[in-house]
Amino acid sequence: MIRIRNVSKKFGTKVALDNINVEFPRYGIVFIYGPSGCGKTTLLNALSGLLEVEGDIEIDLRNICLLNNKEKDEFRLRNIGFIFQDFKLFETESVENNVIFPLDALTLNKRETKVRKCETLLKLVGLKGKEKQVVNKLSGGEKQRAAIARSLINSPKIILADEPTGALDSKTGTQIMDILAKVATRSLVIIVSHDKELTEKYADQIVEMEDGKINDVRYIIRHEHENYIPIEKTFYSQKHPQIPAKFLFKHTINGLKERKWRTSICNFVTSLGLIGVGLATSLSTAISTNIKDAYSSIIDQSKIIVSLKDDNSIYRQYSASYYEAYELKEKYPEHIVDIGCNYICDFEYFFKNRNVITLADASYYVPIEGISARNINDFQWLDLSYPTIYPSRPETLLDDEVVLGLTFNMIQEVCYGLKIERTITSLSNYLLTHDLRMFFDLANIDWKYDD
Repeated sequence: MIRIRNVSKKFGTKVALDNINVEFPRYGIVFIYGPSGCGKTTLLNALSGLLEVEGDIEIDLRNICLLNNKEKDEFRLRNIGFIFQDFKLFETESVENNVIFPLDALTLNKRETKVRKCETLLKLVGLKGKEKQVVNKLSGGEKQRAAIARSLINSPKIILADEPTGALDSKTGTQIMDILAKVATRSLVIIVSHDKELTEKYADQIVEMEDGKINDVRYIIRHEHENYIPIEKTFYSQKHPQIPAKFLFKHTINGLKERKWRTSICNFVTSLGLIGVGLATSLSTAISTNIKDAYSSIIDQSKIIVSLKDDNSIYRQYSASYYEAYELKEKYPEHIVDIGCNYICDFEYFFKNRNVITLADASYYVPIEGISARNINDFQWLDLSYPTIYPSRPETLLDDEVVLGLTFNMIQEVCYGLKIERTITSLSNYLLTHDLRMFFDLANIDWKYDD
């Protein structure tokens, strides 16, 4: 006897079950009938304890809604059998192994007893002689018969079937329903269906649902079936049910055998990958060792090479503050005479269309090839070790004065632009008597900048 009291279930804002109240008998076939989306499967899942709901569901005076997850698992295995529309069988196992599987997890019965019960049930569902047949070689109807036999193996009080004939043709569906009618003489079979013809033909009780509610409950009086399902005493284990390790091992081996080509290809590809990783590791280790040996042969082992830990600066230069530079100067006076400013901005990116320094006046315009904004630096003092500065070395530089470092070819170009003799002396004498105007000629078309 099953009593359902005030059962409700919501998925977000959608009401799947709306205050369901109904009772089911101890034996017979109960059809939960209605259109798709009316809550039939949700009610079936609630009956099995797979779905948490509000309300009470009593099965033989035991409220399954009050059980914890472990207790619900054991209750399902001992009292409920499942028949699914898509069978849910182990495709690479034999029919016998599929049917006996629940007993392997639940009972202490000997193997011979389990096999005998399996053979009796397979005879009942019309699969005698198919015990050793692999499931993936069976037809759809035969798979459903095997699923029915599996659902009966633990002598359940309740059979829950979700569209058991949905994937079958009408003839095979009728045969399956005839088998379930036999099962219903000793168990309660609850079937979810939207097939009105089957419902009217086989149901002992019809529960019509729509939009999560029960619209009608009808009872149909039928004559008892002459065929009865066999009873085999089951000795349940007191331990928590679990899948035997032997079954898992055999199932894995059978899966590998069934897909031997795919398994072989996967193993081959995996092996190639591992070999590649090994070769790459060996090669990188060998190269690293050779580089270290070569470097050690060049560099004196007593020398210390220093580099920045995190070098994120442009052109691998470190931009320090004035105070850091001054501390270095004070610490190493024998090496550092004075400090200045060196610009390490990305001038080439800023002025990518034009970036030159020119000498220009009313009578001449001379770009100095090889010198750009990149070469501009600020220094407070000129080291005496530098070569001679023409026309003379100033003691200090004024704000509008610069020192140009020119190659001989640059000097010749400047002299050519000034229309004087192309010598250092000529340019030096010119600078003593004339001001030389310099211009930065910069442009970036993307920025619309031209100056």
